Amino acid sequence: MNLKVIINIILFVFIVLCSHYVFANESSMSKKRILVFHSMETNRPLHIYFNSLLRQEIYKRSVCPYVLNFENLDLIRFHSKSYKNNLKTMLYQKYSALHPDIIIIFLSQATEFVSEYNLFPEIPRIYITTEYNFKNKVQFPNNSVVGFMGYDFKGNVEHCLELFPDTNQFFVIRGNGLIDKSFEHTFRENTKELKRQVKFEYIGGLKIEKLLKRVENLPDYSLVYYLPYTMDDRGRPCYAIDIAIKIGERTNKPVFSFVDQLVINSGILGGRITSVKSIADWVSKVVWQVFKGKSITSIDSGDFGHKYMYDWQKLKKWGIDEKKLPPNSIVQNRKYNFFELYKWRIIIGILILLFESFLIFILLRVNTKLKQSSIALNKMNLRLKETMASHALLQEQVKQLDRVETIGTFTSAVAHEINQPLAAIRCNAQAAIRFLNAKQLDINQVKEALLDIVSDNKRAADVILWLRMIIKKDEPMCEELAVMDVIQEIVDLLQSEISINNVSISKDYMEGIPSVYCDKIQIQHVMINLLVNALDAVKEKPEGNREVQVSIRIEKNDNILVSISDSGSGIKIINLETVFDTFYTTKKKGMGIGLSICKSIVENHDGRIWASNNPQGGAVFSFTLPINR
Repeated sequence: MNLKVIINIILFVFIVLCSHYVFANESSMSKKRILVFHSMETNRPLHIYFNSLLRQEIYKRSVCPYVLNFENLDLIRFHSKSYKNNLKTMLYQKYSALHPDIIIIFLSQATEFVSEYNLFPEIPRIYITTEYNFKNKVQFPNNSVVGFMGYDFKGNVEHCLELFPDTNQFFVIRGNGLIDKSFEHTFRENTKELKRQVKFEYIGGLKIEKLLKRVENLPDYSLVYYLPYTMDDRGRPCYAIDIAIKIGERTNKPVFSFVDQLVINSGILGGRITSVKSIADWVSKVVWQVFKGKSITSIDSGDFGHKYMYDWQKLKKWGIDEKKLPPNSIVQNRKYNFFELYKWRIIIGILILLFESFLIFILLRVNTKLKQSSIALNKMNLRLKETMASHALLQEQVKQLDRVETIGTFTSAVAHEINQPLAAIRCNAQAAIRFLNAKQLDINQVKEALLDIVSDNKRAADVILWLRMIIKKDEPMCEELAVMDVIQEIVDLLQSEISINNVSISKDYMEGIPSVYCDKIQIQHVMINLLVNALDAVKEKPEGNREVQVSIRIEKNDNILVSISDSGSGIKIINLETVFDTFYTTKKKGMGIGLSICKSIVENHDGRIWASNNPQGGAVFSFTLPINR
């Protein structure tokens, strides 16, 4: 099998799988059909209200495309056998092709019709009935769920008496339609037990204008209870809400009713009402539970209870305090003042304003503190600069003092170095005079004496120049120098001091010591301090045991190591780390700044200096200088 055939097979399988997925997706997204049966004729306000709420709730919960159909069966006006047969035939013809997925049956007449003719028995059904005992009249099929929309007229009247306890009479208003009379009959049956407590007068069959005049002057301690007025005395249909608005405008007594459709935006005060909105909400939940695959038999029946609903303007008109209303009462059309309307926004705005004011206050305080701190910092900076300048000057004076002190410690050696060439100059001068006074002048002897004078003079001048340079406050001048020569000059300079104190000095210089980049005077200053300290350390030893050694080596890390060891008493272990601290000294007349300055000089040359004890006795001072590569 070649590659081309394999590719064609793979493409074919891919196309088949994609087609199956698209087909399955289209099937799963096919429109669900919802059919609603109403008991009454078209354009009934209750039906229109329920349909509007049902559309809203189903749309909010929609999980797939759907179609919502409404059928108004008009079974209250037409209930003959032939009408029902024709109605059944029409419904089957109409929905045989457009098969519904669920049926919603609203009120008892439609429920009886669907049950009697067993319409669409295989389709899940939702029944909405106003009677709790309706199960005794109709056998509901297994694939159905029932919601009870009860009208609690007795409970509503008792609630009215709680708000107006002095009431002794109710004027019950209804229209001339069959549904109006049906509601009056239900009201009478439901309130029979209250006849001893309060009087009921039923106003029905009157012309609208006569009805309005009748409610204008009702007696004291009376209330109005409004049942639907859907047909006038001539049989003409009316909108119950329009009549309720007119009654609310003309009556001199509060008006109560029983369903939210008649309370919202009408002239009615309110009452313990049945909520059509709650019914529509429950129905929409059941519909989408079924469409999601849940069995309708596992869904609990709906018992919507009752809600307390009132119109805010009517509460104010009749002087009813909202605190007297039952808990969780719903107050419609409330008019808020500016603060009530924007209460939380105002509170939040005030809190934000206070918070921003607090922040501004804090920022101003911080800014003031920062300015004060800046001024104080500038003053401190100025003082610091002055202190640093004073410190630098003081440090330089201390160094100068140390140099003078160091020179003072070997005055005899310096004097010897100067006196020796001066004495030689005198001797050579006297010899030259004798040679000149001789009878036979020997010019070569005179010349040799004069050359010796020049040499000795240069030697004395070099000593004086070195003294001047070590005392003078010049800036450091680094140059490439042979460190062995630099150190040897100091050893030679102190030779007389060494001899006077009967000190044996040995030298251990490694061959091939390279040059270093350093300041000659400063390094010689370090050597003078260390050598003088070593000479002082061995003075207490008996003659013959006074030994000092100068060693120069190259370390593995390319540093030159200079060590000065003595045979003195050494350094206490606890003092090894503090000998280089300022003002530390073991000498009675010492200032304690010599070693501190030595440490500063060595570190400025990128070197290191430390002290240790010699295992054979005495102390060892060592310092390193980087090799100039």
